[in-house]
Amino acid sequence: MSIKQGYIATLAMKHADTIRKFRDPNMPWPGSQCRSRWAGLSGAAYALPALACPSMVEQSMWVLTAFLSMWADYACIHMHSIAHGLDRVYASAIMLRCLVLGAMWLEPHALLLVCVPIVCFARGRDAKEQPTPSAWVFWHTCWHLSGGFCAMVGTYLLHEAMVSDTSSAALSLEAIAPLRQNGAAVLSGGA
Repeated sequence: MSIKQGYIATLAMKHADTIRKFRDPNMPWPGSQCRSRWAGLSGAAYALPALACPSMVEQSMWVLTAFLSMWADYACIHMHSIAHGLDRVYASAIMLRCLVLGAMWLEPHALLLVCVPIVCFARGRDAKEQPTPSAWVFWHTCWHLSGGFCAMVGTYLLHEAMVSDTSSAALSLEAIAPLRQNGAAVLSGGA
């Protein structure tokens, strides 16, 4: 087997593993022991950024984020379900979107908003090594609450930066309009 064939075989196995785990709740505790109103329903916090969005499409995007989070982390946490894979894929895409837009429009220090939720996520992941889910419940709840709040603040800052940039561009065009008129007059032999 060549290196290329080995690489393709490895990718195929990883892909098959991803598909197999797509429906997996990835919880070490049995059944309803991992179901928590706090950890599951706190996913509603991901609807908070909708409050800072001017468009219905973007508002709907955040409401869908909250819905998928609660569906996976509360309604289906104790069983295999497509909700887990959809939540992971959609949440990853939303986070990537936020990071890209933040990098394009916000001051670099604004990207620090992701630090608290990421720490909470990591602590929740590590808490799965504990014999009971109490630490996971705490950190997963903190992840949802801090993530929703930080996403709301980031969304607000993003839209403010976009409006400010658009206003600056409009002001710049207004400032050069008289110059354009005078230039046109000069070119036509007027003024």
